[in-house]
Amino acid sequence: MSVFKRVIIAIAIVAVLGGGSLGIGLSIGFAIGRSHVATTGVQRTQAGESVLLEEPVAFAFADQEQYIETLPIEVRVSNITEVVQTVSGSVVSINIEVPATNRFFQQIYTPGSGSGIFFAEDDDFIYIATNNHVIENAARITISSDDEYEVEATFIGGDWHADLAVLSVPRSALEGKEYHIAVFGDSSQMRVGDEVVAIGNPMGEGQTATRGIISAINRQISVDRRELTVLQTDAAINPGNSGGALANIRGEVIGINTAKAMAFNIEGMGYALPSNEALVILNQLLEDGTTPRPYLGIRWQLIDERTRDMFALPSMGAIVLAVEAGSAADEAGLMEGDLIVAYNAVRIETMDDFIDAITQSNVGDTVRLSIYRNGAHPMEVTAVLGDANAR
Repeated sequence: MSVFKRVIIAIAIVAVLGGGSLGIGLSIGFAIGRSHVATTGVQRTQAGESVLLEEPVAFAFADQEQYIETLPIEVRVSNITEVVQTVSGSVVSINIEVPATNRFFQQIYTPGSGSGIFFAEDDDFIYIATNNHVIENAARITISSDDEYEVEATFIGGDWHADLAVLSVPRSALEGKEYHIAVFGDSSQMRVGDEVVAIGNPMGEGQTATRGIISAINRQISVDRRELTVLQTDAAINPGNSGGALANIRGEVIGINTAKAMAFNIEGMGYALPSNEALVILNQLLEDGTTPRPYLGIRWQLIDERTRDMFALPSMGAIVLAVEAGSAADEAGLMEGDLIVAYNAVRIETMDDFIDAITQSNVGDTVRLSIYRNGAHPMEVTAVLGDANAR
């Protein structure tokens, strides 16, 4: 399949979807006193809200003995060859067609490729985990477990913010084919230096494996406005690897490959979604087809004690930089420049205060926001939280 290439200038993280990558770079100033605060970068929290962070970077998409004893005998492997043989049967190649243009009354499609993992099954279907960005906007999706046949896949559900999606194929479509459901390991047990293998469908040219180590854990990256907590590895992650498996030395999937850092002077910086967190979302997608995420609909900047004193503001809190049209914040009457100082009577003094307050709420909750308008007038407004994944 054709693979689209783009030049990445400066440092970029790319989603490793064969067929293309998206780039963003964003810097904005304060809503109140735009010249008062230095321009910074924007990242989106798991709650779907955008916050400003310092030092902006351009981003885009590319052993516990008791635990070991409980593992199935088939995953107690001891070398890289056995890891690859164990995991490969649960990894699939994904090919997509995305509507591009309609020329002379004929629809033109753009091809793309990625990877997926067999992670669950029932009497009628086998379910595949992948990245949401792999199948986003696809008009047709096919999978193959041996690169010699293609089976039409059905989209079950996706979580844009977590960059995860679930597909299904009929069991009958894989009758006579060799495959198995992946065994997932405990990603929280991974340590820097642990050996790993990345398996996927790079460049849309068929399944390959690369070897490396865990370079970092709990790394925060922002990819196409998605804020992700990931495992970092130096195993080669290339376009088309998105949605594939990152396996430990026992042949367990401990991560779902999703992105890499790209620049002329960068090598060996790939990223995977940890299996523990990913499985929670995948199982919810499998059950409900969606993962509701409470969403207020603002872009905001933290006003800490130093900034408050510097600009003689009435309080610490979260200052509103922009309000999304039609969002809960818009319906509640929040305006650019409003300073949110409390959420359901909980004071907002740190970034985590506000993020935690939203993420611990539920879609549909009515929340009370204490604000200052125009830097001086205290007010209270109520908002009914929306669903970030329903927008």
